[in-house]
Amino acid sequence: DSSLVWIQYMAFHLQTCQYDQARAVAARAVARINFREEGERLNVYLAWLNLENSFGNEESLQKVLKEAVERNDDYKVYSQMADIYAKSGKQDEAEKIFKILTKKYSRVKDVWIRFGLFYYTNSRMEEGRFIFTRSLQNLEKKFAADISAKFAQIEFRYGDHERGKTMYEKLVTSHPKRVDLWSTYADQLTRIGDIDAARTLYTRISTLGLQVKKMKSLFGKWGEFEEVHGTEEQQAEVKRAALQFLNSRCGSEAEPMEA
Repeated sequence: DSSLVWIQYMAFHLQTCQYDQARAVAARAVARINFREEGERLNVYLAWLNLENSFGNEESLQKVLKEAVERNDDYKVYSQMADIYAKSGKQDEAEKIFKILTKKYSRVKDVWIRFGLFYYTNSRMEEGRFIFTRSLQNLEKKFAADISAKFAQIEFRYGDHERGKTMYEKLVTSHPKRVDLWSTYADQLTRIGDIDAARTLYTRISTLGLQVKKMKSLFGKWGEFEEVHGTEEQQAEVKRAALQFLNSRCGSEAEPMEA
């Protein structure tokens, strides 16, 4: 029932261009693997789909895809099929699969993130931004901040930095107690080399007045940032800001904190 053994046997035939023999191995594998071994069977189907995508035709691929969807978790199959198409440069086919996923699984965050990322990585930013808008319309409100943060990160990496900053500014303004949002915002600014903006953001963070435990984490992150990008004076500023924060708290609340 080991998918690895079957897949290695398929690969053996592929190395000598024996495509029909490789297909026959895949067919035997999915028939023989115990029905309880869902993950093992899925692995073979994915290998088979890769085979058909690379060496078969549209008819043979669709036949295997149909069978794979019927015999496995269709979400997992479609998700992997979208990746197979995307990685092989078949944008139109990948887009069709993503549209199936967003129609069937419109309440799943990851579907929208992966579809948006697909557009952005293929320099189709406006379509990616439209997917972000649609995600907000389809997902539960409780996911709005998380999905917005993900698309802000995608914007930083593949789109417009200024747009990414604007998205993060809206997030930290509406969710000022979300340490993760402040932290990832600083990470994005640092990653693109906007050190002054990152430092300014850390200075803002130092005045948030959140719980000591949360502030300890943020001051520690600022300190690490200045160790890499700052001068001794700027490193000392972190310690001064941390001390100022501690002095502003009641003695009973101010637990020890390393700057």
